[in-house]
Amino acid sequence: MKALAAAAACNHLRPQDATFSRDSLQLLRDMAPSPPQPCPQHNAPCSFNDTVLDTNNTQQADKTTHDILQHLFKILSGPTTPAHWIDSQRQSLLNQIQRYAQHLEQCLADSHTRSRTRWPRNPHLTINKHFSCLHAFLHDNDYSACAWDHVRLRARAWLLHIHDLVR
Repeated sequence: MKALAAAAACNHLRPQDATFSRDSLQLLRDMAPSPPQPCPQHNAPCSFNDTVLDTNNTQQADKTTHDILQHLFKILSGPTTPAHWIDSQRQSLLNQIQRYAQHLEQCLADSHTRSRTRWPRNPHLTINKHFSCLHAFLHDNDYSACAWDHVRLRARAWLLHIHDLVR
């Protein structure tokens, strides 16, 4: 009965998906205005081949979305974010990411008990590698406002990927 109730909750996830991406993009915009000084163009570090995200499998899309959200939460919750970012908006975005990730986690746990399907590791490893590169990029650039602006742009791209994944 508990699994049935959780499955029903996951079936109602889809209407929230569209507002999650839109609301998160707005919070990101509000949280992180452009740096006070113009930034030099960085070489495009940490490129990402988004074709690894292509899937028609809803559970795999949910797993990939969950992985992305965990990484976004980790990088955006760090103590080294720029001073010009608005902390209250950042906290709202982090809360929203955390709530959505927890909901997906519950759905994935419930679906895992019903299905023992193993997911391809390529998207997970590629996502891990990309976020490790972003962490290194921040470190290598002394967590500058311009380096964070690049991360902000990547976070925006990830939120757009999530929108596509959960459609």
